[in-house]
Amino acid sequence: MHRCKEFIDSIDETGALLAACNEEYFDESYLEKLLRNDKITKNMDEKRYEEYCKARAVGFRGSYSVKFQSQLEEYLNSLELKTEKISQD
Repeated sequence: MHRCKEFIDSIDETGALLAACNEEYFDESYLEKLLRNDKITKNMDEKRYEEYCKARAVGFRGSYSVKFQSQLEEYLNSLELKTEKISQD
C-alpha cells in the first residue's frame, strides 16, 4: 500500500488523488449525482439501461457526435459571421 501511495503522490499534481486514498476527499455533489443516477436507473429494463449508458457516454468530441459537429460547422459557416476558430472549437 505504501508503494501505491508513493506512486500516486508522484503523479498527483493537485493532491486530490492522495487525499482520496487517505479517505480525506469527499465530493458531496458527485455523491448526489450518483444517488440521482441510481434512482433513475433502478427500475429500468436492460434495453433502457443500455440506451441510458450509451447516451451518458456521448461527448461533444466523441465518435457519436461527428454528425453534430459537421452540422454545427455548416451552420456557423452559413451565418457569415467572423468568428474566431477558438470560439468554434
